[in-house]
Amino acid sequence: MFRYNDSSAHLYVAAKGNQKEGGAVNDGEMGENLFGLSAEMTEGVVNLGDNYEPLIVDYGVGQYIPHAQAFREAVYRFSIAQKFATTYVRNSREKMNVRCKVEGCPWKICANAVGRDTLLLRMTTFVNEHIHSAQDNLDVTYTGNATLTSSIILEEIRNHTEKRPTEIRKTLERKYGVRLTYAQAYRAKEKAMEHIHGKPEESYMFIPWICQRWKETDDKTVAEWAAVGNTFEPVFIVYGSCIEGFLSGARAILYIDGTHLSGPYKGTLLSASGYDADNDLLPFAIAVVKSENLDDWTWFLFKIKEIVGSVQVTIVAENYVSELHDWVINQGDVNRWAMSKFSFKRWDNITTNIAESSNSWMVKERKHNVAQMIHEHREKVARKMHASYMFMSKWRNCVGPKTEAKVLENVYFSRYMSYDNYGGGRLCVHTSRGDQRVDLGLHQCSCLGWQMSGIPCCHACAAIKTVGGNVYEYVEDYYKISAQEKIYGRSMVPVVTIDMPNPNDYMFENLAEQTLFLPPNTSRPPGRPRTKRQESQFQNKKTAYLLYQQIEVATAYLLYQQIEVAVKPPVLCGYLAY
Repeated sequence: MFRYNDSSAHLYVAAKGNQKEGGAVNDGEMGENLFGLSAEMTEGVVNLGDNYEPLIVDYGVGQYIPHAQAFREAVYRFSIAQKFATTYVRNSREKMNVRCKVEGCPWKICANAVGRDTLLLRMTTFVNEHIHSAQDNLDVTYTGNATLTSSIILEEIRNHTEKRPTEIRKTLERKYGVRLTYAQAYRAKEKAMEHIHGKPEESYMFIPWICQRWKETDDKTVAEWAAVGNTFEPVFIVYGSCIEGFLSGARAILYIDGTHLSGPYKGTLLSASGYDADNDLLPFAIAVVKSENLDDWTWFLFKIKEIVGSVQVTIVAENYVSELHDWVINQGDVNRWAMSKFSFKRWDNITTNIAESSNSWMVKERKHNVAQMIHEHREKVARKMHASYMFMSKWRNCVGPKTEAKVLENVYFSRYMSYDNYGGGRLCVHTSRGDQRVDLGLHQCSCLGWQMSGIPCCHACAAIKTVGGNVYEYVEDYYKISAQEKIYGRSMVPVVTIDMPNPNDYMFENLAEQTLFLPPNTSRPPGRPRTKRQESQFQNKKTAYLLYQQIEVATAYLLYQQIEVAVKPPVLCGYLAY
């Protein structure tokens, strides 16, 4: 038997004549890859190139197959390669009997179990001969079994997990002549994803092992989970490099948001993100919880507080749950949550767009099971931190490109401003709308733009020009390359997962030493699900304002035309007479 795909196949070859005993090509490793057996239990295997004709020969009799499902998949792939359909006379774990679907065709293959208490099968009969008419070859149809079809698309899905069922349908029909409905293609992809990442209900068993391995790899990493009995509840994760980078070099402000997971057990992914020195996404913490309720948000924020300690961190959130809203109003200080009365530094970032960017950053991974999702999140964060560290070599003037663009913009708007130097670093800047007071020593401007963002505003740039200073020296250190080096100076440590346990390996005699998690108890939230994301109140504000102006102008113009037509003033010497 062989494993069939686009470019290669495993073929069992028998030599002719006097070379029958030693003519088979022996490749124990490829035989083991085919059915998971040792070289002693398999026959010779040959790997063919692009131009090949898949073939099974009589020498395959006596071959061992690990279990019945592997036998079914191999027969299914071979039938597609040879362009014929099969039917099962016997289909059980103990005995497999498959024949060609064409009546009177002698092709058949049989395999029997080696013993009563084993899944191992041994091929006993194989007749590789067909008697088909042209019409028989024309009428070949294949079953849409999801498990069998997934064995064909497995490698393609492994390399392109985002492939949609419609694309899978077209690929199978074009390459193999297999016609599937959309539902069959969808189920085949789900089976392939289960084969790659494991079953969703089994993924929760990996969480304790993953958390423990991450903490062993990096002792600064925080990976904590909770359970009620054996039922999984939440998991909270912050990587050690993210903790050190945020506390040593980033601005003390976090943006929190939640997004729904797309897996079979749903749940919510909570995230807390910050900005690096160039206003790019800096992932900080994630948590997988049941839903966005008061208890889960409180637990998430409490875990963050344990990490930041006494550092005063500003939390920016939007569209939080009504329970949290009521608690903040009744028990919170209005000066700490009302935007109009907030006196703490928020670095000119008053929206959660960076948190929404973090959610969209994980849009593909949210469809996977929990264990695979958090593993892919760690890999993604590691790649992002390394890329940001390497990108620092392109910085000029000690600040990042985005900060540089903001400074250039403020310098541009300051070119026509006049000023009076009062001494002591205090200047009066004259603008078309009035005067502004700038204190270079305290890094303050009466417009509050400098204090809010940490970047000299246009009035400050005019004052800096007066004293002949360097504008980059007045930029806050949080925007400079020294801060970026602190944020991304410590790279993440790769995690070894080759010894990750298999759920099928858990033994009942060692239950006291094992943590067996069951999937969480999730329920559908009340009401009809939203089909459109609830957007920020500040999102596309400028676009909405321009659109309003266009509508207002268009309405006024139409109204003027209607009045003009209704009045129809008399015309005198080519002029309108009113």
